[in-house]
Amino acid sequence: MPNDVAVIEESLTAKDIHAQVQRIQQVMEAVMKDGTHYGLVPGCGDKPTLLKAGAEKLMMTFRLAADPEIDDLSKEGVRRYRVRTRITSQSSGVFIGTGVGECSSEEEKYGWRAAVSPAEYEAADPLDRRLKYKYNVEPIRQVRTNPADIANTVLKMAKKRSLVDAILTVTAASDIFTQDIEDMPEGTIEHHSSKSRPVLNLPNYGHHKGQPMNDPTIPLSELKYYLEGAERSLADPAKEKHHANNKKMRDALMAEIARRVSPPEPDQGSAAAQEPPGATPTGSMPAESGTGGHQQPDRSADADILKDEFMARLKATTNVKDCAQVRDDVSRTDLDQPWKDGFYVQWSEKMNALICSKRKA
Repeated sequence: MPNDVAVIEESLTAKDIHAQVQRIQQVMEAVMKDGTHYGLVPGCGDKPTLLKAGAEKLMMTFRLAADPEIDDLSKEGVRRYRVRTRITSQSSGVFIGTGVGECSSEEEKYGWRAAVSPAEYEAADPLDRRLKYKYNVEPIRQVRTNPADIANTVLKMAKKRSLVDAILTVTAASDIFTQDIEDMPEGTIEHHSSKSRPVLNLPNYGHHKGQPMNDPTIPLSELKYYLEGAERSLADPAKEKHHANNKKMRDALMAEIARRVSPPEPDQGSAAAQEPPGATPTGSMPAESGTGGHQQPDRSADADILKDEFMARLKATTNVKDCAQVRDDVSRTDLDQPWKDGFYVQWSEKMNALICSKRKA
């Protein structure tokens, strides 16, 4: 058949090799979708990475059959699988090649999950909990994952890695595609620029639901709130079928947060940039000292009073609407950000409790 991978004992001609590469490129252009079947990893060259859906399309194109063989390497407290995938021709049954993939519950993205509440984090053994720091956002409280809860996920990931490796090998497509993006270590994948990827809208919950996440009127604290939600969903095995969308949402939120927190380049031509060290900034008056000088009032006492008022309002709220209003009022103040972040954590717990009680009612 014209679409079968050639299984012959003699060497392929340059024309044969060119025809096979051209067929793969035609499938990419006509059938495959960027982001679904393959995707670019910024900073890693122009070669796209092959995803599982793309590997399956190549199997269909060249009429290939996959036969996975599973080695269970698990031990107490760890789920680990190695999968060898044998590729044969659908028409002749001739063995063409093989691929190998492995996955373990001790990997970073499987070994830990976000704590569902501060109480769960505090109750966990100190060796089974940690704070995860990344992308200049507030640390995420995590606890160790129960290996039994993700055994099936780990097995499927090993099978997927093996399949992608096998298809890249037997189709000689490694010069077109590279490593699967999901196999790359966390934190090494750069984010697409806004020119190459459309702006995502925020999830359909919260005060800013459905708004473009790059809307400058959305406070940074709100983006962190949605980021925490995406992290919790990714750590929940019950929501595995939504992990692809949640991962896309998480990465987009991280990129937007990183863009906002990155300090702008100083304007070398500005007056402030040209001020010598120790000089009074242009347009400002030097502070006066002594008993005759006018001093700025101490606002720390007023800020503490305002904080106490917000905490009292949060504690007294009995419905979702009032709870949301308290958060909006806090976000509009110029109170220090560390206190705000702590307040938002307590607010989230309060809001979740109100929503749960409303549903039960």
